[in-house]
Amino acid sequence: MFNITQKYNPDLNEISINFIGEFNEQYQKVFLNFVETYEIDNLIYHPEKKAKLRPRIERKCRFCNKSMPEVKFRKHAHLLPQLMGNRHLTTDFECDGCNSFFSKYENNLANFMGLSRTLTF
Repeated sequence: MFNITQKYNPDLNEISINFIGEFNEQYQKVFLNFVETYEIDNLIYHPEKKAKLRPRIERKCRFCNKSMPEVKFRKHAHLLPQLMGNRHLTTDFECDGCNSFFSKYENNLANFMGLSRTLTF
């Protein structure tokens, strides 16, 4: 069993990686090669703290391109579905109508994942 810990230093804009436990050297090389090859576009630090969202009056839906007052932004739209374990990452660019519409697909995804979802998450 092993863990990989990452710590972000905002002063140096740098991430340090530590391997804890028994970690196969081959896997370690592959992981480090991956980290060195791909650039981090966005780092979400402390996801248990909710990001500050834009005021509702300034929001615009990414799906229907409508803004207030034509549409409402009262619901908490999750960036990733809650069924996948996301409790904290919400968005400010999905209106209530589109959120309701796409929630039907989330239910279908949950039904499709079935037992594997229960055993994995």
